[in-house]
Amino acid sequence: LDMMNIYFHILFNEDKRVNDLYNLFVEDNPKSSAGWAGRGAFLYHQGKFGPALESFELALGRNGQNVLALGYKALTQQRLDSPTKKESFRVFATTDARNDAGFLSKGEIYDVMGDFERARAYYSKVLTTNPRNLAAAYLKRESFIRENKFALARKHEKKLESTGFFPEGFDKLPD
Repeated sequence: LDMMNIYFHILFNEDKRVNDLYNLFVEDNPKSSAGWAGRGAFLYHQGKFGPALESFELALGRNGQNVLALGYKALTQQRLDSPTKKESFRVFATTDARNDAGFLSKGEIYDVMGDFERARAYYSKVLTTNPRNLAAAYLKRESFIRENKFALARKHEKKLESTGFFPEGFDKLPD
């Protein structure tokens, strides 16, 4: 079992399967910061903020620089109206992303915060180094859609098609 398997189930909204897979993954890999952070992000989106926060704490106990865990911890604390939420946001904002996973995580957090332009800038960094990164391609297109910028979403979609990369399961936007 690897994290990519779980991500594909997330893309196709198979929540029950994702929950089971994350639980199996962290049971088999209890020292995996990425596993705990991913599980926490999933729980956050399910509205299970207490268990999500526990997962982020476990992730950060294994890797204090885990960008995804730092960002979602701040978002979770905001939802729980924690007195430490501002400090958590400061730590997230000042933590440098150093690789595609970090850039993708920064993008995801800014996307959830509604800062779509900043989110797309991070997704673009991933796509610059890896033009076939499924997660970055999908999230960038979806951020245009959430912002009601359908023409830009279609343009991004056509760019993907021109590279010969258009993942199965992507619903094409109508012309």
